[in-house]
Amino acid sequence: MNTPEMAEKAAYEALTITPRPTVILCMSDVLALGVLRVAQSLHIRVPEDLRIVGFDDIPEANRCTPSLTTVCQQSIEKGRIAARCLFDSDNPQAQLMETRLVVRRSSGDTH
Repeated sequence: MNTPEMAEKAAYEALTITPRPTVILCMSDVLALGVLRVAQSLHIRVPEDLRIVGFDDIPEANRCTPSLTTVCQQSIEKGRIAARCLFDSDNPQAQLMETRLVVRRSSGDTH
């Protein structure tokens, strides 16, 4: 599930094991922001002790502290392509979309 509650539960489990991970790659920014909140509550320094990367580039990724490194996947365009494929089901075609890595503070970038 891609919910803040599930992210925080999984993050707590991951961040309280020994040895603790030094990098966590999340499949969404919602999950990554949950990891960031739990890390901060456990006094784990991001990015010094833990680097976090998300996926989506939602607006909150740039507003949190530290800002979240993420993969921008052009969600609006992805939705348009999905709708076209749904309505043109007689001629399904594979679609390749470009992504872009947005490097911010949570991965250790100094910008």
